Amino acid sequence: MAATYQVLGITGDEPLSLEDDVKPWLHIDGNTDDAVLSRLVTATRAYAEHLTRRALILQTILANIPLKQAPAGLLSGPVDYPAEPFPISERAGSLGGMTQFYLKMPVSPLATLTTVSFQLTPFDVPEWTVIPAVDPNGNDNYRIDNVITPSRVYFAGLLAANRFQITYSAGYATGTLPPDLAQVLLEMITFRYYNREVSSMPTALTDELMFFRIPLLG
Repeated sequence: MAATYQVLGITGDEPLSLEDDVKPWLHIDGNTDDAVLSRLVTATRAYAEHLTRRALILQTILANIPLKQAPAGLLSGPVDYPAEPFPISERAGSLGGMTQFYLKMPVSPLATLTTVSFQLTPFDVPEWTVIPAVDPNGNDNYRIDNVITPSRVYFAGLLAANRFQITYSAGYATGTLPPDLAQVLLEMITFRYYNREVSSMPTALTDELMFFRIPLLG
């Protein structure tokens, strides 16, 4: 089962400014079409977010992330257990070595974490158990990595959980959108502005945008 999410709210400004980006690019001096251009900026940004799985504007995300079922089966080798299925309750790699448990976020880049909760079953009481940011000794229970794509949340220890719920802020701060991605958005806005009767985006433009697409979570 794949991770799901919903946008709880937009907290940032659109990544492209009418006065500083869009109108100079289109060689527009007046304000007659400001309302039209504003709608195009918002619609193009939302379209790009859908295709790329990136948050191009700061927004609050509520993500539900299920875990794959742990493997179970016959253990091989000289183990002093009866010859019957023996469940492995840990993830592969966690029985030794330095493999760490982490979750990939369904929308990147992750900016800040708000709450991290886990669930064994939907019938838990309370349904969700909140994980404190730090343990009683002041050590981090989890940390974020927003350099890698998709963004990850690393946990200090393994948890017996079937699903996680994470509330976080995602998106590029004002002025930090990658310039090559901003360029594609400007090209798409230009097409929409001059071809208002066309419902589909040219393949050449969508191909440019797909270069920034984050692969599905595995």
